[in-house]
Amino acid sequence: MNTPKTLSAAAIENEARVRASGINLTTEYGKWVLNLARTSKIHMCLARKDMDFLCIQAGDGAGHRCPLHGGASRGPKTQEGRARAAANLRQNRMRGPTHWRSEPVIASAGPAASPTVDDLALGECLSQAELVTLTGKKRGGAQCTILRDLGIPFLLRGRVPIVSRVLVQQAMSGARSAR
Repeated sequence: MNTPKTLSAAAIENEARVRASGINLTTEYGKWVLNLARTSKIHMCLARKDMDFLCIQAGDGAGHRCPLHGGASRGPKTQEGRARAAANLRQNRMRGPTHWRSEPVIASAGPAASPTVDDLALGECLSQAELVTLTGKKRGGAQCTILRDLGIPFLLRGRVPIVSRVLVQQAMSGARSAR
């Protein structure tokens, strides 16, 4: 390397890592990154990104990587930190992801077709294969649309419809309960 004495240790290491990265140093981009590496006073990430580009963010993590490329935290080091992390993990596992619904949402074809708790307790639910056979659709949103068109009430768990076998039989026979 032909480097002057005024370069910092970080700049010398950055230049060596840019040269070892394998990018073409004769292009304008290659010259620019090499000059940036030589003049930098801090360690650069220099992780290889798509289409032969290098990350030029400050790399202060593991291997002088930025948080986007693996320089994030390596976990707690002390016993107190490990205990705190385990407690957070237990607490958040009990709660579950925020997009899960704790209570089912009732969706129906109209006000007269909304299921009651008694209706849902009478029979078991259709399997996913039976739902595909009934609606002709595999995706939950499309199944909900078909079920609404058919006038079959259902519950939603996320995006998946839960359909009572009894309510399907009632809707297919045209009988409505007079509740």
